Amino acid sequence: MSNRTAAAAVQTAESHPLTAAAIRRHFPRTTDRVLARIIRTVKHKFPVASDEQMAFSAIPVKGQETPALFESIIADNLSRLAKTQTEVEAMRIRDAAKERERERLMAQEILRSDPADVLPETRQWADSILERLQLGA
Repeated sequence: MSNRTAAAAVQTAESHPLTAAAIRRHFPRTTDRVLARIIRTVKHKFPVASDEQMAFSAIPVKGQETPALFESIIADNLSRLAKTQTEVEAMRIRDAAKERERERLMAQEILRSDPADVLPETRQWADSILERLQLGA
């Protein structure tokens, strides 16, 4: 069996029960063959999409009369989901960078202070922060 045939064989209603159930919730008489085609099409565009993500993305549009439209609906919703996840990850990275900068400034301020005004434990903490940031942790 070729890789292409093996990949196609895996993309069935049985291998994606949540997606199949989500589509059948709106179109109960959808055949396994139609479900397999929808799943194959979506998996071709989004090979790493999970069954849960695909099921979550199977939201019919107003007036939809056929399950075939789910091919584009699921793909569009997965695109939006991926974009949102990318934006959230970018915000998380920015927030982490801001936190590191805040720690660095605070540690530098502590180390610039008069040693008599700072507890030894606090100076050790400031040293460890700067050392960690220099190592790129």
